[in-house]
Parts: sequence; structure tokens; C-alpha cells
Amino acid sequence: RPLLCGVRISNIQLENNFTVVGNAKKTSMAPSDQQRPASHATSSPRGDSPTYTDELADISPSSAFKSELLSALRVEMALIFKTELQAALTENLSNIKAELLAVKSELTSNITTVQLDVRALKDTVGELETSCSTCADDITTLQAKVQQLSTDLKKLDNKCDDLEARSRRNNLRLMGISEDFSTTSTGISTLLKEAFQLEKEPLVDRAHRTLQPKPKPGERPRPIVVRMHYHSDCVDILRRARTQQRITVRGTRISVFPDHTQRTARARAAFNDVRRQLREIPGIRFGLLYPILSVVIKPSLHVAIFGLPVNYKQFTSNQLDVLAFTSLLARRRLLFHWKLTKPPSSNQWLKYTMSFLKLERIRYSVKGNSAKFYNLWCPFMTFFHSLQSLPQD
Repeated sequence: RPLLCGVRISNIQLENNFTVVGNAKKTSMAPSDQQRPASHATSSPRGDSPTYTDELADISPSSAFKSELLSALRVEMALIFKTELQAALTENLSNIKAELLAVKSELTSNITTVQLDVRALKDTVGELETSCSTCADDITTLQAKVQQLSTDLKKLDNKCDDLEARSRRNNLRLMGISEDFSTTSTGISTLLKEAFQLEKEPLVDRAHRTLQPKPKPGERPRPIVVRMHYHSDCVDILRRARTQQRITVRGTRISVFPDHTQRTARARAAFNDVRRQLREIPGIRFGLLYPILSVVIKPSLHVAIFGLPVNYKQFTSNQLDVLAFTSLLARRRLLFHWKLTKPPSSNQWLKYTMSFLKLERIRYSVKGNSAKFYNLWCPFMTFFHSLQSLPQD
């Protein structure tokens, strides 16, 4: 804009100069006209025409000069404007080009850095995918191993509990005997003979108090754990204890219980409310069949219909065989009495099972598996013989 304004101002000044030059020429020409008055006076009336023509001739060269000068000035100004514009544009373009090159170099370095980072990330992601795949495979393998180990641990736990329970088969737990009483084998043997009116003193291997802190005076005495030498003596004493219910010896009321493991004791304690209700009903005889299977089985339709509990995977093959066989005989017994209003009793079912065990023993003996038969049915037969005499049908 300053350049254009300068050009415009220069043109205006030139026009003013030309106007001044033109006026000067007219002024210089005026005296010559005044010095020739006579010629003009003696001329004809048409004498004014040469004078007007001369003035036009004097004016025309000035206009042409003005036009020529203006044209030259325009060309020169255009060249100057073009030169200055090219210089300005060249400088600006050089600056822009330098800035673009700097931006390009910066972008190139940034792109290189980003590409390196992306490549590193790709490598890291690939390593993570490989690690995740390996970890997933390891987790799957470990889960299978943990499941197998859990199953084995459960089996071992059940076996340990079973071994502990079997080691306590000849044990008795005496409750209510004062702390002053001597826990020697002879003293306990004499006490049992007096309490149950036995023909002879049973053979006691050892006896001791439970591992609890000694109670203070007035508190409940600790139980005595008695190890009987013969299992038959243990079964006979437990049977007599269930018959008498209230046992009094030397002025002291005592109680005799089998020595169960902690798991068995907790399982039996779950039926305390049911046993309490059954005791209030006269003429009802009840008991737990735990000694047969060494596991608590809750009443369910699966056992009644199919002979298998819902959680059958937690049982051993021997336990499932005993449960399936005895439940089958129970269903068979129900079919024989389906027209009767009174259902068959549990004692009848036990007698029915014992009668079929004779045939089972023959079947196992023919196959040469007598040891398997006794291993399978010995707990049931022991439980049966520990009961009271069964009523006749």
C-alpha cells in the first residue's frame, strides 16, 4: 500500500507540474501577441483563425509529452513495483521455505521416534501375547492339577478319618466320673463290671482323661477314654448302656458313649434336635447308621428311588455298593407290603438285609472274593450285632 500510494502521489505531482509548464508557455507567448496589434487590426475579420491554430499547435506538444511521460513513468513504476514485490515475495518465500523445512525435519524426526516406539510396542505386545498364552496354558494345567490334588486330598482326608475312626472302635468314653477316681485299667474294669452287672471284669488296655485343663472344684469332670482289648466287650457294654439308659454306680450317675472322631461327632450333633423329638414319642426306636458307611446320609428322593445320593462322587465304591444294595432291599420290602396300612419297620429291613447277606457271601466265595465280602459288609454286620434283639415279624 505505501508503494501504490507513493506512485499515485507522484502521478498527481507530475500532472501539476505539467499544468504549470503549460501556463508558463501561455504567459511567454502573450507578449508576442501584444507586439503585433497592427497586423491583427489590418487583417480581415478571418484573421482570428491563424492565432487560434497556433495556440492549438502550442498546446498539442505538451499533451503528447505528458502522455509519453506518464507512459514511461507507468512502465518504470511497474518495473519498480514488480522488482520490490518480487524481492518481498522472495524474502517471505525464503522464510516460509526455511520454516517448512524446519517443520519437515522436526516431523521427520518425530515420525522416526514414533515408528521406533510403535515397533517397540509391537514387540512388547507380541511378548505379552506369548506370555499370556503360556500363562493361560499353565493356569489350565495348574487348575487340573489342583482339582486332582483336591480330589486326592479329600480321599486321603476321608481315609485318615476312617483310619482314626477304626482305631477308636474299641474305645469307650465315660462321662460323669469325678476327678478323684483313679483311671487305672483295674479300677475302670471293676467300675464297668459293677455298672453293667457283667459276669467277669472286661479286659482294659489303658484309660486316661481327655486332654483338657483340669476343672476347678464344682465344675464338670473331664471324660475318661477307655481302650478295651476286645471289640466284642466294647459292643456289649454299649448295647447294655443303650438298654439301661440311666447308669448309676457307687452313687454316681455316669454315661457311656462310643469314642468318635471330631468329624463324626459334629455330624451326629446335627441330628440332636431330631433325636430329642423322637425321645418324646413313646414306642419309637431310632438310631444312626453311621458306623456302617462312616458318612452321614440325609434322607432324599435320590436314595429312595435310585439308591444313590446326590453327592455320590464323595463316596467310595464300597459305600456306594452297600447303599445301593440295602436301598434296593428296602424298596423290595415296600413292594411286598404295599397293600398294608402299616409300613415295614427298620428292624424288619435289617433282618431282611442280613438274610440276603448270606447269599452274597456265597456269591463272593464262589468267585474267590471272600476277603472283599468281609471288607465290604463287616461294618454292617458289626452294627447289626451291636443292636438289641430284633422283634419277630
